[in-house]
Parts: sequence; structure tokens; C-alpha cells
Amino acid sequence: DRTADPHWRAHMDDYFGVMQNYRLFGPDRQNAWPATGKPHSQAALAVDAAGRVLLVHCRPRITTGQFAQILLELPLELAGAMYLEGGADAALFVQTPSGPRRFVGEYASDLAAASNEHFWPVPNVLGARPKPAPGAAHP
Repeated sequence: DRTADPHWRAHMDDYFGVMQNYRLFGPDRQNAWPATGKPHSQAALAVDAAGRVLLVHCRPRITTGQFAQILLELPLELAGAMYLEGGADAALFVQTPSGPRRFVGEYASDLAAASNEHFWPVPNVLGARPKPAPGAAHP
């Protein structure tokens, strides 16, 4: 969050890639979105006070301000969250030991004849894997 770190540019060389997104809220935990707006499904990335990253998906259509407020009210001590995608494009795929879990967004409009059931082609993918235990070899 460049508003929380005045030296954010110095960190850019530490990473292979950098992305910019709309902030839902930062370390000040102030909702950056109005309560009004067009309701839609949403995907977000959040970080908690311990530095753990959370990938969040909300299929029901709500406004971005409502979504940010719900995240703030969760008992997770979230320190910041970024909006990633909305509508039918908002998707989350999780591979677990018991198999894959797929979450897709709803169409932003009631004009669609049926509910969205499929992943849409995406230009960007954000992947994550568990951090190795201390002393463990990196995969």
C-alpha cells in the first residue's frame, strides 16, 4: 500500500512482477468505497495483521462498498484488501488435497437468461502456494 509506506518505490526491485489494483481499505481500516453502486460478484485479495494473504470470493451481487464493509467486520484482523475482479469474471480456483474447488461470479445484470456456471477466459492469474516450513526445502 503506497499510502502506508513512503518508500514503496524502493521495494519494486525486490519483485519479479508488480500489479496495481483498487484498494477496498488499507491499514487505517477505512472503507474506501461508497455504499452505493452497481451490485456484482467480487473477488479480492486481503492481508491480515500477521501478514497472511487471503483470496476472497463473493458470488452474491452486492456493492463494492458493502463487500469492503463485510470484510472489515469479519473477525480476521484484516490490515488491507484490494479489489481484483467483479461480475462473472470474478473467479477463484483452489486445489485442495480433497480435490479442486471452483467459485465463479454472477452476471452483473439480470438480463442474462441463466446463472453463470463457468470460468471465463482470464488475462491474468494470481497463484499462491503454502510457504515452506522453516528448514524445509523449497519445491
